Parts: sequence; C-alpha cells; structure tokens
Amino acid sequence: MTSVSTEFLERLASQLKVGKDPASRRAIERILDVIKNSYEQGKYESPVEAERDFRELVGLGEHDK
Repeated sequence: MTSVSTEFLERLASQLKVGKDPASRRAIERILDVIKNSYEQGKYESPVEAERDFRELVGLGEHDK
C-alpha cells in the first residue's frame, strides 16, 4: 500500500483553528483525525472531497455555498 499525503488536511486544520477557542481547536483536531483516516483508507475519490467534508464537519461548509 502506498502512503497517501494528508498534508493538505493538516494545513487546512491549522487555518481553521486560527482565532478559535481551545475547545473548538480540539474539536477540529478530532475531526482532522477522522477525515485523515478516511482519506488514507481511500474513502474519498479526491482531496477536494476530503476537504469539503472536513469543512462541513467543522461547520463552515454552509458558508462556502
């Protein structure tokens, strides 16, 4: 199995944590772990899908539409 880069998700998490309170930052970290795991297991067809789900789970997806 080849290693899949999840750096883009880590960068996104860092951006999303800016200006958030500690509880929100911890929640973003937990969401990051779930999305990274799913991405590494091939549950997303593209990085864009993984990023979209991450944003939606963090609660920003509805603002991007």
